[in-house]
Amino acid sequence: MAAPQKPGLDYYPRDVSVLKDRKFIKAKIKYGYLAIVVYDALLEMIYADKGYYLDYKTDEDKELVAWDILDSVRGKYPVEADTIYEVIGMLVECRLFSHYHFEQGIITSKRIQKTYYKCTVERKNVEVDKRIWMLD
Repeated sequence: MAAPQKPGLDYYPRDVSVLKDRKFIKAKIKYGYLAIVVYDALLEMIYADKGYYLDYKTDEDKELVAWDILDSVRGKYPVEADTIYEVIGMLVECRLFSHYHFEQGIITSKRIQKTYYKCTVERKNVEVDKRIWMLD
């Protein structure tokens, strides 16, 4: 009997031009490197967990996300959780994540879902939540 397949990914390809995306400009001007680090951390969390989205509905969800990101950026220059929340909001405002889904407590985007689809196209029995899925 085969082991059940997890929904997330162990590896995801990264678009080499993602950091040059014009959508990043406003976030990079305001938050510098932190915008990129938060974006990367969110991608890792999304792809590793459910594969194409991240729950961000409850205060507990938000605290866990902030905690994981803070753990990624720990170093000489400490960052506060409130700053992480602001950066996430800015990334949504800049359209790097879907505003509609964010309002529903979900962090996702078409780019994320396209990558997930490409990585799982050969898997059998991949199920997606049609309320979240943005692709045709």
